[in-house]
Amino acid sequence: MSKVALVHDEIFQNHGTPEQHPESPQRVAAIDEALHRAELMPELERLALREASIAELLTVHTDFYIQELESKGQKALERNELIQLDADTFMSHTSFSTAKLAAGAGVEAVNSVLRGGYRHAYVV
Repeated sequence: MSKVALVHDEIFQNHGTPEQHPESPQRVAAIDEALHRAELMPELERLALREASIAELLTVHTDFYIQELESKGQKALERNELIQLDADTFMSHTSFSTAKLAAGAGVEAVNSVLRGGYRHAYVV
């Protein structure tokens, strides 16, 4: 149990945000670059990426909220622009699918520790 699990994919850079927003795609790229520069990648074991199921999402969100986000993602695609959900949360047309992948990555990371295969797991 010496390896650390990592769920990571460049697809997480698909969540579009306005310039200078802290949740920018460049943040994910910077973390990836830092892991490589520090030569930590050989210490990490990559786990498979998957979308969270609707049943998994429903354990923490209402069906209405999930449908609303899916609808707003479609609106962002039709308008070819970011949709502002609240004061600091924005959504692009790829944000909903990227969020489902991120949620599934979190579930996989937690499950990898609970199964006893890893002491630590991270999602980037």
